[in-house]
Amino acid sequence: LRRQIVEKVYFKPYVGFMGSSFSKLRSKLPKIGFSALRTPLPKNVNLVTLTNNYANFHQGHVLLRVSHVYSVGEHPALSKPVHLTLSNLFSRRFRVVKAREVSLTANQPIERIHSRKRVPWVVNERVSASKAHVKKYPFDQTSMSLWLRPMEVRTFLIKLEENHKVESEFHSGFD
Repeated sequence: LRRQIVEKVYFKPYVGFMGSSFSKLRSKLPKIGFSALRTPLPKNVNLVTLTNNYANFHQGHVLLRVSHVYSVGEHPALSKPVHLTLSNLFSRRFRVVKAREVSLTANQPIERIHSRKRVPWVVNERVSASKAHVKKYPFDQTSMSLWLRPMEVRTFLIKLEENHKVESEFHSGFD
């Protein structure tokens, strides 16, 4: 419960589009909302980053970063690895047509990181008794599915295609 409260208080999503000349008009408009997600994410998953700021460097791909909120053993159910399918993540308005996993900083393919020789990491016996953090789950590019392990952060470059045939999914105060 503590993790969920922390996420809501300190990591609220925010988006801003309106210029200062609209400030008087803004108070008269109904509140309008939109979610690009098809369904809410699981309680143990956080959408950390979704941005097209680097699209010019990545052939128009959007940067997507997701994280597992809980640590190993912190919660009986929510500390377990969780499955996500990127092709089902967004609303009908957007479709993921291509995805590839990259490093956290998105400057190289994840395969390059995993192919390097790693320095052995010594952990105490209590932590290493739980193998939930040991098993690696590769990203399946065909099904666009992945598993997030406890406290894991994964970064993807995704190609989104907008479906212009879908009517607006905005929700207004007039409904």
